[in-house]
Amino acid sequence: MHARRLVRSVSAWGPLAILVLLCTAQRAAAADVAVVDPHAPRVVLTDALSVYVDPTGKLDVEDVAQPAFADHFVAPTGDPRNLGHIHSVLWIRFALRFAPGDRAPRVLELAYPFVDSLTLYAPRPGGGFEASRAGDHTRVSERALPDRGFLFPIAPTPGGAATYYLRYQSVGLVSLPLSLWRDDALRAARQTEALALGIYYGCLITLLLYNLALYVALRARVYLAYVVYTATMVFFMGTQNGLASLYLYPELPQIVDRASYLAVVLAATGVTYFVHTYLASGALSPRAGRVLRTLQWLGLAILVAIPVAPRLVAFWCSMLFGLGAVLVVYSVALYHWIGARSRPAAYVAVAITLPAAGASLLFLRNIGLFPVTWITEYGMQIGTMFEMLVLSLGLAEQVAVIRREREEARRAASEDALTGLANRTHLAAALPQILSRARRNGRRFGVLWIDIDDLKPINDRYGHAAGDALLRHTAARMREAVRAHDLVARVGGDEFVVVAEADHDGGNLAALAARLNASIAAPIEYGALRLQTSASIGIAIYPLHADNVSDLLARADRAMYEAKAAGGSTYRLAA
Repeated sequence: MHARRLVRSVSAWGPLAILVLLCTAQRAAAADVAVVDPHAPRVVLTDALSVYVDPTGKLDVEDVAQPAFADHFVAPTGDPRNLGHIHSVLWIRFALRFAPGDRAPRVLELAYPFVDSLTLYAPRPGGGFEASRAGDHTRVSERALPDRGFLFPIAPTPGGAATYYLRYQSVGLVSLPLSLWRDDALRAARQTEALALGIYYGCLITLLLYNLALYVALRARVYLAYVVYTATMVFFMGTQNGLASLYLYPELPQIVDRASYLAVVLAATGVTYFVHTYLASGALSPRAGRVLRTLQWLGLAILVAIPVAPRLVAFWCSMLFGLGAVLVVYSVALYHWIGARSRPAAYVAVAITLPAAGASLLFLRNIGLFPVTWITEYGMQIGTMFEMLVLSLGLAEQVAVIRREREEARRAASEDALTGLANRTHLAAALPQILSRARRNGRRFGVLWIDIDDLKPINDRYGHAAGDALLRHTAARMREAVRAHDLVARVGGDEFVVVAEADHDGGNLAALAARLNASIAAPIEYGALRLQTSASIGIAIYPLHADNVSDLLARADRAMYEAKAAGGSTYRLAA
């Protein structure tokens, strides 16, 4: 029965399986035996592997372990860490020879976190095999050893050789970075890795929290965009090195496959959102802005589709979208940097260079076109750390820019553009506060309403530029005439208001009005011209003339008209 099953399985090989066998090394009657040095902390097993493709997926270990089946295993000549995409079940065979007396516990590691199903068949001393399960589709609690990679305990056979079989099934890239560790050496290596990963993720999370604090303080959307992008990158890198499945959803193997695809699309969508926000692409280049917005919507659509799409469709959509988004973002950043001399674009272009290269090489590795090297293993981590630091430095510059823009906006909202004095809006906001303090402290203050006499004839005769110059000089003189804590505001074309503390009978305000009249009446040099005007001033005192803001202003305004009716260049106290 076993023989008939073997014949059926061999005859059922599809073109992909045949291609794999033709492109690999020559058939091996038996796997090379890996001699385990009892003192070596780690033994790499890539040279001791032979493989067999089972397109039916129905063979079990008793079938493939038969002596008659040994010729069907082949030893790959290429890098076993990158065998491309083989969607059939793959059987891996290797043999280990231990030194006499070697009883140190060993651990077999498959250092690739994207395998659907793994089952190690270890020979029992009395015959048969002991099965241990791992892989993405196995709950962490059901694995022999919980880890971000896939680990299997190995009991040495002192002085002898033992042949092991590993059943491997995955939709993605087939990668066989198999190593045999001494248990104590693996623990030490994991401690070092934990320290490095802790520093890496600690730095990313620190940058995330720092920019989240900036967003809360400044309410600038660019910092929120950075936080979103950093969060998606943390999740993406967590799926790449197996930490997400180990800590976020260890008992939900049904979502592991989709989570890795979602992470790619999330990170790609996050970078388009951040760059679009940071570079203000719609303003600098409407076309680039539309492209980035389209990518964001496309990313959201793919995110919705991934949970229900076939796995191969989800895989290719996520990989192609991720690569395309990185290339578009990089091109937009370069375009803005070179074409518009945008400093933020320079930060983006420099920052994204390493992770863009790392993402491209990772994509090429995942489709089998680039070998597995330290660049593809650690390039994304190095690149993302570099990227987040550079972008954070660029955003730090934005703090000064945002504060300057807000200060300019605040001044524009509360400052008269021509004279630099407070404007009507500022006066309306300040007067209720001044009134409240005066009531609380039992103090008096006065409102002086000032109207410039004969401004219109100067505008008509010499032009509005001359009139503006007159107003600017008049405003400067009023600032000089009042005390530092008095408020001077321009409330109309030729009307001003001064708010100042008042003594019991308002005598100091009368003196202030006289000083203002004298300073305003002094001639002003404007080119070859001597411009001269005067002012009519009305005074109202709290609480003598009114106990609220609107009445104080109205009484001061009426007193000003009384001064103007008296011929101008004088002041009147409200009746």
